[in-house]
Amino acid sequence: MTRTFLAACFASGWLALPVSPAIAQAGRLDFCARPVAPACVDVISTYKDSAGREACSAEVRRFLDMTFAYRRCLNGQLENEIRETNRINDRFKCRMKGGKTCP
Repeated sequence: MTRTFLAACFASGWLALPVSPAIAQAGRLDFCARPVAPACVDVISTYKDSAGREACSAEVRRFLDMTFAYRRCLNGQLENEIRETNRINDRFKCRMKGGKTCP
């Protein structure tokens, strides 16, 4: 995940919480904002007229979009963790073999 992606999340409203520079550094996104389900789905008055249904439908579409973005973010975090784990393991193996300048 990149800072550009983070900025796009803010611009689109996907991330509603402030994120400090420490969270988004070196091209990594270390925080994924879980989307909040639209409350309108469980409000009976939502379904009484077309305006309420259309407004709720728009909220549900935004929620689905945010959910897919959240999943991409989580997958990116997982990939970053796997790379970091492999890097640490490789450095350990290198040093166990007597390496002085290991990655």
